[in-house]
Amino acid sequence: LFDHMEEARFVYTHKWRPGDLLVWDNRITVHGRTDFDPGERRLLRRFATVGAPPIAA
Repeated sequence: LFDHMEEARFVYTHKWRPGDLLVWDNRITVHGRTDFDPGERRLLRRFATVGAPPIAA
């Protein structure tokens, strides 16, 4: 299953630019990160929403 979902056609890679904001749904998204420069400033924020849970296909 992991080999299938990691195929290039299913992977989104973001190229960061100043002012970018990236949002994903942790309940239905497998996410990760690549290495980054430890001297680079990173700002991470977490927010939660309320509502109906997602419906599995």
